[in-house]
Amino acid sequence: SDKGVIAVSFARIHMANLINNGILPLTFADAADYEKINMLDELVIENAREQVEAAATGKTVVITNKTQGYSFETELVISDRQKDMLLAGGLLNYTKENA
Repeated sequence: SDKGVIAVSFARIHMANLINNGILPLTFADAADYEKINMLDELVIENAREQVEAAATGKTVVITNKTQGYSFETELVISDRQKDMLLAGGLLNYTKENA
């Protein structure tokens, strides 16, 4: 997966929809980071695949704000199955790979 959504929190159905589409559901580790981001800032997940592969419940994913020149931590709280779905690029690919 090479896309993510960062939010303060997610409703369970929204989180499931993101994972089904291969999109990382990330939450701010520090809510104060939400205030620092500007609308047009370019945010990058460096080594996204490696960060997701290392993810377990409560694992942090580092986001780099290229525009402002700093990094901050987000949390990716997912099950092993959800991790496998994200690494496959979503539910459809995961289902094909595990058929």
